[in-house]
Amino acid sequence: MRKCSYLILSLLITAITYGQLNYSNISTPIAIPPPMPIPKDTVPVTGDTTDHDDNCLPKKKLSAFSLPCCIDYEAMVSVIAKTEFAPQSDCRDPRIIYTPSWLALSGGQSVKTVTASDGQNTLTATTIVVDPNVGLEGTAVQVPIENWSKKLEKIMELLKNNQFPGTCDPQLEFSGGINIKKSFLCCGNSCVKESFKFSGNFAASFGASCHLPVYGIPWFAALDAVISANATANISPNFSLPCQGGKGCVDFGSNLNIGGGAGFTLAAGALRASIQVIGGGGFNGNWCFYPEVENIKGDWQINPLKLVGTVTTAWGMSTHNIEYVIFNGF
Repeated sequence: MRKCSYLILSLLITAITYGQLNYSNISTPIAIPPPMPIPKDTVPVTGDTTDHDDNCLPKKKLSAFSLPCCIDYEAMVSVIAKTEFAPQSDCRDPRIIYTPSWLALSGGQSVKTVTASDGQNTLTATTIVVDPNVGLEGTAVQVPIENWSKKLEKIMELLKNNQFPGTCDPQLEFSGGINIKKSFLCCGNSCVKESFKFSGNFAASFGASCHLPVYGIPWFAALDAVISANATANISPNFSLPCQGGKGCVDFGSNLNIGGGAGFTLAAGALRASIQVIGGGGFNGNWCFYPEVENIKGDWQINPLKLVGTVTTAWGMSTHNIEYVIFNGF
């Protein structure tokens, strides 16, 4: 019994001694730091109605909401809205819900009311939405083309009366028209201003055919010139007056083409001839139609009208160039 007790005591001392000898071999545990606080600028936005956030005291509330006086056509409210929050703090602005979130319009102008809510406060603001691309109350404008066409008629008269017993049959045609419509623009401090949109298409065409018996040209017993003249003009305005106003004007230009052929009787000794009519000109000007409809301003520049070509005589041994001026232009 005494031997057994001695054995147990010896084993216990050995175990304790072994533990003391190997205690230095056990690694010291690494201390785990406490949780880091969430930075203020990353505080989650929950949209709740509590007055405080855990890391930001006190929480911001929506205190002011406004919109521009006027917007063009369409806009996202969150982009154009101006907001303020109170009390001032470093908290991130709370999430705001705008109703409606998108403003749009199809024609004219309209007052739109928008609400902004952060879950605590709900504020209201208004703006005027305008569509400058759509006009109202259209008015047709008559294009005064007399100044343009009378000059062309004068050309035909010159052909007819330039020592030739000729005849001309001028024809003038036009189609379409110009429209003036009231519209609206956003104009800064003036908010909304009335403007005018101009659109449409006007086309004018002038044509004439002149029959001109011509005598006295060398190598020809008689020459019968048939001359055609044509001119076209187009006006297609598509613009609106700016905020500062002004006049509605467009450039007005066209080209005149004159040409034709010649039937003739060759004089003695002439074998063949090749004759053509050449000429032309152009009109440069402008036309203002708002606030008052004015006459078309500008003038024609007409080139000389000639009969040109060649005549071959003496059994093909001689060729003569022909240039006969019908009129010198103006």
